[in-house]
Amino acid sequence: MSAITEKVHRTTLELLGWPASTRAMLAEKLLASLEEEEPSEQIEKAWKKEASKRYKAYKAARVTTRPHAEVMREALRLVGRKRK
Repeated sequence: MSAITEKVHRTTLELLGWPASTRAMLAEKLLASLEEEEPSEQIEKAWKKEASKRYKAYKAARVTTRPHAEVMREALRLVGRKRK
């Protein structure tokens, strides 16, 4: 294992001990770093259209809503993790 790989591995193990909220903030920053600085006009237009469609469906009561905690429990179950 190279020195860099070993350092990354040790750091990763340390990070896994951080509180979930701190790890989530780090993950968000890492994911954001993968995105383009400015979304393309085509992507921005598509997201606005999708958001509008979803909002109209919500306002017209064509979709149901669920509490955040319920959604997160289901998401964690689907990825095979247990909530502490």
